[in-house]
Amino acid sequence: MSSQMITVEIGGVLISGIHAHVGAVQRRFLWPDMEMISGLQLPWLAIGDFNVVTSIEEKVGGKNPNKMTMLDFNNCLGICELMQAPKTGIQYSWSNCQHGSKRIFCNLDREVFNQQRLQKFNGWGYKVGLRIASDHAPLLGGCASIPKPKNVPMRFQKMWISHPTFMEIVEICWSEVIEGDPSFIFQAKFKKLKRILKDWNWELFGNINVQIKETEDKVQEAMVNSDNNPLDEELLNNLVSASNLYNSKKVQLNTYLKQKSRIKWIKEGATTMVFYIRVLKSDKQEIL
Repeated sequence: MSSQMITVEIGGVLISGIHAHVGAVQRRFLWPDMEMISGLQLPWLAIGDFNVVTSIEEKVGGKNPNKMTMLDFNNCLGICELMQAPKTGIQYSWSNCQHGSKRIFCNLDREVFNQQRLQKFNGWGYKVGLRIASDHAPLLGGCASIPKPKNVPMRFQKMWISHPTFMEIVEICWSEVIEGDPSFIFQAKFKKLKRILKDWNWELFGNINVQIKETEDKVQEAMVNSDNNPLDEELLNNLVSASNLYNSKKVQLNTYLKQKSRIKWIKEGATTMVFYIRVLKSDKQEIL
């Protein structure tokens, strides 16, 4: 650990979180720290805010980037044998959030890795998110070659319990008459209940996530258009409007989920116990 980098080892793989100093002189102390980590010869991923670009093309607006600082950074990447990870999303990870001719965009945040890491995690890349909550964009990394599993188990959501229609749906499903031995009846009803709750959850809660995804796509489109035309005030206004809509949707979702989850543990336990007691009573009556 140093003032500008924290490195952890997980299963023989190194991951470094970078927050380089904004000052060029202080930032030079980071490069020998990185060179020392590279000497370990382990799979290594470095991610974060390096506060410097690798080329003039990675900055728009303001003064031209300092050639010496770019040279120092590129030399460090070369000595450490670190390569730029494939990326998607918006082009610039940082903005000074100014208007007109004062606007500046830079690619200050990135992920870099060495050859050992590439061999171990083939297909690794990252997406540059939206600059909404900060002047920096979040970075989301992962292996694109790893497919999403199809048999993802359904998890019980605590917010379901407080919804007024939840117990009604459960009671209707569980009151259906099914012939067979008790274990078969229980499994059949439980399987059907899972399917019903899955559809019910999507209709009730899933649409909110869809709306947020749609507004997020609009923000990304507006941000790309504004980044490509930094002097266009109309495009900037479109970006502000889209960002405000996205933030309002997020606030609505967070407020809704908080309202649904504001139940004390003992109340949740009692409600859940009532649910299981009703199920057991129903099975007991069928067995008798």
